[in-house]
Amino acid sequence: MSKQVPRKASHPTPLSTLVEKYKQRKNLKTGVEKIKVFKTWNEVIGDNLSPFSRVKEFAWDTLYVETKNPTITQELFYRKETILEKLNEKLEDQIVKDIKIQTNSSLFEK
Repeated sequence: MSKQVPRKASHPTPLSTLVEKYKQRKNLKTGVEKIKVFKTWNEVIGDNLSPFSRVKEFAWDTLYVETKNPTITQELFYRKETILEKLNEKLEDQIVKDIKIQTNSSLFEK
């Protein structure tokens, strides 16, 4: 004779919970975070600096940024802590732990 397992009362699982579990299981969370960081960068640094910089990569909690000239590199370096705070505030999580900034003017040539 088979033993029956008592069933618990079933409540629907919220869709947001299911999506989060799926992202974690499929390793999509990192990709989603990366897209959010890329989209948020220009918003955080503003219209004056965004034409002269761009996100190269986001990996291992570090954002790699390239700039058009050394002056912009220095300005972003000076604002680094403020930019980190604003990025994570807009992302609603402590996703970005560090920012590495380098000058690479050749990437901006057409």
